[in-house]
Amino acid sequence: MKKLNYLITYQVLNINGGTVKAGTMRCKNRTSEFDAKVNLEKHLKTKHTDFHALVISKCELDIDPVMASNFFDLLKDKDKGSGWFDQFLKKNPLDGI
Repeated sequence: MKKLNYLITYQVLNINGGTVKAGTMRCKNRTSEFDAKVNLEKHLKTKHTDFHALVISKCELDIDPVMASNFFDLLKDKDKGSGWFDQFLKKNPLDGI
């Protein structure tokens, strides 16, 4: 199974419901979103002694900017500007109707 990176926004609450810590953390090389959340919870439990609950407000797939730029470079023909992606962007969406 492919391992992915996730960006998780969270809050750590104490027994009284007060916020101990709030932030965003990147969980690397996780097999699923659930695995990333469980791993973050285990990490925060060991780090904060007054940990009572974890509230996750957002969990999204983290896309590596280097890999994303390489992907878009493959779609374009840099020398001629005639790659299929460029042609797709130039085409009028109402053509053929």
